[in-house]
Amino acid sequence: MNATSTNEGLPLAVDLRGAAKCLSLSQRTTWQLIRDKRLGCVRVGRRIIVPMTCLQDFLDREARAQAAEQQNKARQEGVQ
Repeated sequence: MNATSTNEGLPLAVDLRGAAKCLSLSQRTTWQLIRDKRLGCVRVGRRIIVPMTCLQDFLDREARAQAAEQQNKARQEGVQ
């Protein structure tokens, strides 16, 4: 996994393969998320670099969406 490191030794950004590994997804799925603009990236020439902040933002949005979906489902079940 190619990465630029911060002072703490944690990567500041990763390449597509590294992003896929961080998310436990395939490279194809990760590429699709980038293409659909659901996962942010920085393009440097032909390279795709995914900042760790974009990975965290993606996970936060997905978690919020999933929680909202579960709340809606619980409300619907409570009405019936």
